[in-house]
Amino acid sequence: MKLSNLFCLCMLAISSISFADEPLSKDTFVKWRDYIRPSEQEIEYLKIPWRTNFAAALAEGRKNDKPIFLWNFHGHPLGCSCINGVHTKKLFENSEIRKLTENFIPVAEDSGRHLV
Repeated sequence: MKLSNLFCLCMLAISSISFADEPLSKDTFVKWRDYIRPSEQEIEYLKIPWRTNFAAALAEGRKNDKPIFLWNFHGHPLGCSCINGVHTKKLFENSEIRKLTENFIPVAEDSGRHLV
C-alpha cells in the first residue's frame, strides 16, 4: 500500500472517531467538510508566489536585484506527501513573516533533488 494511501486511511479513521455516531449524510456533510477544511490561517503559505525552478528563480533574483528565499525541505510546500513540512508551514501563519517573503524571490525545492 502506498504511503499516501495509508496516510489518507489513517486520517479518515481518526476523523471518523469524532463523528462515529453520525454517518455521512446530507445533514452531516457540512459538519464533516468544516471539520477537515483548513482554516485561512493554515493556508497562508499558499499566498506566497512560490517558484518551482531554482535556476529560473535565481535568474529572476539577479534581474530584479532580490535575494532568494529558498524552501529546501523533504517535500515541496505545494505538494502532497506525508513529509511535506506541514509543521514548518505554520511559520507562514504569521502574516508579518509571510509579508517579509515579498522582499525575496521565493523558490521551493525538494531536498531530495539537485538544485541546479
